[in-house]
Amino acid sequence: MTTQAEGQLRAVSGDKETTGPAAIRMLTPRDAALRGLKTFALTALAALCTIIIPGVHFLSVPGGLIAAPIVGILVFLKSRGTIHGMSGSFPCPHCGQSNTLEYQEGKPPYFGSCPHCKNPYQVWPR
Repeated sequence: MTTQAEGQLRAVSGDKETTGPAAIRMLTPRDAALRGLKTFALTALAALCTIIIPGVHFLSVPGGLIAAPIVGILVFLKSRGTIHGMSGSFPCPHCGQSNTLEYQEGKPPYFGSCPHCKNPYQVWPR
């Protein structure tokens, strides 16, 4: 689940920059907590699966069980409030023609090129 907020985007191409309106999707604290819990569970499960490996289990099981909560908390803290995706419109920094950034998932910057002048650009939330 994500929350959607209205904001501004910044498009940069070379040394020129423009701005425009954007719809930004961000992860909710609940989603960040679920990511942290999943990471914790997978780390602990991987540590427990190594019980059957002779010699390795002396380090991997205690190390994995100690690392699991630390890694889970770090994933939660890093993903809390992060941008999940963005869409918007802006004028091309080079030719000034209108461009539309369709919904892009993942972390910014987002890359594209102007359909009119073919110059590449990078887009960030402002």
